[in-house]
Amino acid sequence: MLSGWIKQTDVKKVLQLREEAEPDNLKMVRATYGENLSEVELETIGADLFLISYAVGNPNRVIVTNEISRSRRIRANRTIPDICRDLKIEWMPDITLYRELKISF
Repeated sequence: MLSGWIKQTDVKKVLQLREEAEPDNLKMVRATYGENLSEVELETIGADLFLISYAVGNPNRVIVTNEISRSRRIRANRTIPDICRDLKIEWMPDITLYRELKISF
């Protein structure tokens, strides 16, 4: 059901980001993870850095994740909810999205 919905052309167009990440937003998110991150740490963070940067300064965007807050983690081990909290970016657990869309399992 969800896989069929998300593959619809009009839904895909809305969900896909077709813009370049703003360098200043990337720097801000990267700094929230920690200063002087190593290449290994950046690899661990992966696409999360870009995903979160797309929501910086855009109140119409909400990050959806299956990660949970782990406030004691530091640097590259920080989770999306904790980075979003620090940057005041709205986020929600994926299960909340499913409930809002009335998707049941």
